[in-house]
Amino acid sequence: MSRGRNFTVAERAIKIVGVMAGVTLDEINRELEAEARRCGMAPRLMPQASYDMEATQYRNWIDQDRRRFWTHITRPHAIGDL
Repeated sequence: MSRGRNFTVAERAIKIVGVMAGVTLDEINRELEAEARRCGMAPRLMPQASYDMEATQYRNWIDQDRRRFWTHITRPHAIGDL
């Protein structure tokens, strides 16, 4: 089954900044839904497993190289490549 469309730059920023700020998954998903509505797109939510994995991965590399944070938002790589 297809996961649907890719996250937009704004949606990736919401996800990553939310995870880094310690925001709950429900809060992040509410913002993702609101962003999708503003853009006239179908909502794409963040699953719990992604939230857990990204919380671990992002915290590990954000302190090492802050430029990678920006690069991942604008030109994303698979989480396993981080």
